[in-house]
Amino acid sequence: MKIKKYIPIIFAIALLATSLGISVYYTFSDQASMSLDDVSMTDTRREEIQRYFGYEPLLSRYLTLPYDVSINTNQQGSFVDIGYLYLAFLPILLIGILYRSFIKWIAMIVLFGLLVISVKNSFIFVDNIRIDSSVASEIFDLPKVNFVDLFLAYCYIGLNHVHTIIAPLVDNFSGDQDYITYPIIIAGFFIFLYSLYQFNASAKRRDLYIALVAASYGFFFFAFSSGIIWYGYLLFLLLMLCILYYVKKIEDKNDAHGILFKLSFIILVIVWVVFGLVSRISNIQAKLPEEHQGKAVISPDIYHFNTGSITSISELQDKFISPGFSDAMRKINSDLDTKIFKIGTGLTYFIKQNHERVIYDNQLGLFSQIVNNYNNKYVISDLLKASGIKYLIIDLNTPSIDNTPERTLTRKFLQILAYVDNNDSIRLICTDNLEQQEGTKDVTYSLSDSDTVITVRPGNFAIYEIN
Repeated sequence: MKIKKYIPIIFAIALLATSLGISVYYTFSDQASMSLDDVSMTDTRREEIQRYFGYEPLLSRYLTLPYDVSINTNQQGSFVDIGYLYLAFLPILLIGILYRSFIKWIAMIVLFGLLVISVKNSFIFVDNIRIDSSVASEIFDLPKVNFVDLFLAYCYIGLNHVHTIIAPLVDNFSGDQDYITYPIIIAGFFIFLYSLYQFNASAKRRDLYIALVAASYGFFFFAFSSGIIWYGYLLFLLLMLCILYYVKKIEDKNDAHGILFKLSFIILVIVWVVFGLVSRISNIQAKLPEEHQGKAVISPDIYHFNTGSITSISELQDKFISPGFSDAMRKINSDLDTKIFKIGTGLTYFIKQNHERVIYDNQLGLFSQIVNNYNNKYVISDLLKASGIKYLIIDLNTPSIDNTPERTLTRKFLQILAYVDNNDSIRLICTDNLEQQEGTKDVTYSLSDSDTVITVRPGNFAIYEIN
């Protein structure tokens, strides 16, 4: 009679095992399908979405996702920073709720394996120099290193040696595409969900529901978000509630694990809050030149406008964006029937009826097709004019978001630079790129590709008018 109780579990295990078996079979029988073709490699979604996710084999992308999201190995910036609390405490929480010693050891081995795979993509910043973990030994040759840098270097070197053993086990099953990753994710989710329910069966229904909702939402975030954190805001809140619940649960425990967990949680939360506040209000950034570090805590344009020292919007734009910017916007907004071809930048804000007039091509997929079909500057200009496009706005930092191994976005950006260079069918009407002619002291706002021109200050945008 008792076997009836386990029939659904047996059926689920058999179904998942069959699915994994079929996946393994197709993985080894169709190795060619695991690599990308030329069309997929230049897909703009791969350049934009996958830069948050990574470009290693598909299975590795998922296995390293928790680490990547916490450490920002794929995409850096305060807008993708969720802090270190989740990475620090969720593994401890997982081990803490497991009762049997051998299960704890299995969990620790799995977590160590995930760390080894994840650290392969990590890096260390030393004096604004990024050192990838694969070449961590280079840190020993740098003049300015501290104890933490050296400690991390030794850790990365050791973990990378272990990675050389584990990597073939993952890479042989996976590529840019495969048959096995999603069955593993789905099977892992059901096993985790069942285990979570079993371990919390005696908990209050409210707490059980929070844990199950967090696990379910976590599965969808893990499987479909591509590492973009704003799809997981609810998950991060639920996970923090789970951590706080665990802290509350062990509040009365005076064993070593409970005391260490509570004390470290309090200390690291305080450090996290303090560091977060300092980071947000100090304007101290990893790649910012030293002379600009800690300056402009309050945006000067907002300060001058709100205090009344500058009352003209045009004066504000010309002083803090670029000289001539207000004239360029006035020209663009003088005829609302014209269209604007825009690659990146936030300048859409200044364009009237931008929802109708602006054609977005942030990853240059459209322009690349135009160049491939019409490999002539003047023909391209005629095509744009015939389409009602009068202005071209280019984000000069577009290659900075190119994380693809093939540098496909950078190659497309060089195409548009080649189009605007020495092209008398278009005219530069505004840029904040500052250049100096070699051998002279004349500094101008311009954008050229000449060997005799020195870039004094790299700009962020360039606005062209098609003649």
